[in-house]
Amino acid sequence: MNTVKGRVAIVTGGGQGMGRETALLLGKEGAKVVVCDIAKSKEQPDKYCADLVAEQIRAEGGEAIACNADLSIFETGKKLVDEAVKAYGTIDIVCMVAGAQKVQPVDELDEATWNKLMAINCTTMFSLVHYAAPIMKEKGYGRIVCYASRAAFGNGKSAIYSASKGGVMGFAAELGYELTPFGIHTNCILPSAVTGLFPNSKVAYDGTPKPDPEGPDMVAPMTVYLCSEACEQSGEFFYVSGCDVGLYPRNRLPVGLIRKGNKEKWTVEELSTMVPETFDWYFATKQKTSTR
Repeated sequence: MNTVKGRVAIVTGGGQGMGRETALLLGKEGAKVVVCDIAKSKEQPDKYCADLVAEQIRAEGGEAIACNADLSIFETGKKLVDEAVKAYGTIDIVCMVAGAQKVQPVDELDEATWNKLMAINCTTMFSLVHYAAPIMKEKGYGRIVCYASRAAFGNGKSAIYSASKGGVMGFAAELGYELTPFGIHTNCILPSAVTGLFPNSKVAYDGTPKPDPEGPDMVAPMTVYLCSEACEQSGEFFYVSGCDVGLYPRNRLPVGLIRKGNKEKWTVEELSTMVPETFDWYFATKQKTSTR
């Protein structure tokens, strides 16, 4: 059963990498796709990547339009929803793949860079869902997929990337609680693939293996599944890399919980002894190397 056929989908970052592969697969599966990407094609500099992807979807018998909108501008979310409704009458799927990174020490990072990347990676997700949610609520159906990153746990290279992707995870978790009662399912992917943003594959800080195969097309099927009627999960976090699919526990419980029996607050002196004695076994298991 084709579970995205006839559905209207917006894909941000849809002109390149994992977004491109997702848009193409949605088109092949019968969705009507609004492809958003502001990047110009390297092979055809006079054309936008989004236009080329939309053209390919149409050439393969699907339906698609392009929207070359700047995701660092808040009102882009409204523009995308308006374009989808104008072209196809509604909106069923919001798939937010677009992302930007800046490798820079936190003490060298300037406010303008912080604000722009936060807008691209996080704020525009809010804008897009803000304008799409009323339409989805009215029809009692919707699928939202957010792309985050394991860098949300820290990677030692980019404070703004880690902060914004952590924001994405919190946003997705809240949407899982807030929108599921309206038939709108939200899930989050923490992907790993070789793309223009991350051209080099590597073993992650926690020992998670490199993606194999490492192409961005490997992430698309899981993304489209989460966009589909077949997906009944909501508010979950999935790791997708090569042939690997994993699930991050949603409810993180404290490790080695210790409670003071007399209900008195801990003293600093007590904590200086208790914390190492209780948690050093856990601290020792952490591998202090970089992640993506």
